[in-house]
Formats: sequence, C-alpha cells, structure tokens
Amino acid sequence: MESFATIPLFRAMVKPNPKAKKVLFYLTSYAFPWWVYTIPITRFRRMGYEVVVYDLHDAIVENIDPNILPSTTSKLIEDIARRQSEYEAEGIKTFHGIGNSLGSYLIFNYA
Repeated sequence: MESFATIPLFRAMVKPNPKAKKVLFYLTSYAFPWWVYTIPITRFRRMGYEVVVYDLHDAIVENIDPNILPSTTSKLIEDIARRQSEYEAEGIKTFHGIGNSLGSYLIFNYA
C-alpha cells in the first residue's frame, strides 16, 4: 500500500476562460471525481469565470493519520493563495470559492 506521504492529496486543474475577469476556486467532494461537476463548471465558465478545479483524494478522509486533513488544508491554502497572487498580477481582482462536502470545509478554511 502506498504511504500517504507519497499520494498527492489534491490536484488543481484550470478550466481556462480567455475572457475571464474573475476566478472561481471549485473544490470537489469526498468520494466523487471532479468530472461529476462538469455541468456546473461549464456554467460558471459561461458566467465569465476562469475555474480552478481542485480534485480531492479520498485518502484525506480515509486514513488513520490525524495529521492528513490539517496538512492538506494548509497545502491547499498555500496553493490557492499563490494562484490568487498570480491572477492579481494579471489584473484579475475578483475571486470566489465554492465547495461540495469536503470541499466546503476546505474552502471555508481558506476564507
């Protein structure tokens, strides 16, 4: 079995929108792959967002190590903050976040 230290607990995928003036950080839920949310992601892009989708690994919840969730939360906060700074350098100043289930908990911690 692979150790939790070597599993990427989340991955970010940018769904670009060349006309975007705002960014949505979309955090998925526990036990569902990111593509389940294809329809809302597409709708948000049509509303003018560039969407950054965070696909969360089930190991965040399915583990025996109590440090996995807080560690993942910290790493995710760092990643979102870095991306937000990069977007601000490009002139984008409006950011929103949405999450489902585990994603809600994680985006709340970022906020």
